[in-house]
Amino acid sequence: MPVVSFKSAIEAGGFVHRVLEKNGAVLFKGSQGNVYLEEGIKVVLHSTDDEKKLVRQSPEWLEKKRKFFESLTPEQ
Repeated sequence: MPVVSFKSAIEAGGFVHRVLEKNGAVLFKGSQGNVYLEEGIKVVLHSTDDEKKLVRQSPEWLEKKRKFFESLTPEQ
């Protein structure tokens, strides 16, 4: 498997979502340093019920992460 890198966890989640085969398995491993991998996992999940089980899903965390990911996208 080739190594692929991404600017954000959300981009990585989109890639996994596109290439993951039916009944495939994925191991996610992130760090605590402003990666917010749980947001990339949301892109791969097909159930909003499962999203509730992820870490940092309170309104305060979601707002903090929204601002973080917006800072990664260039202004139009």
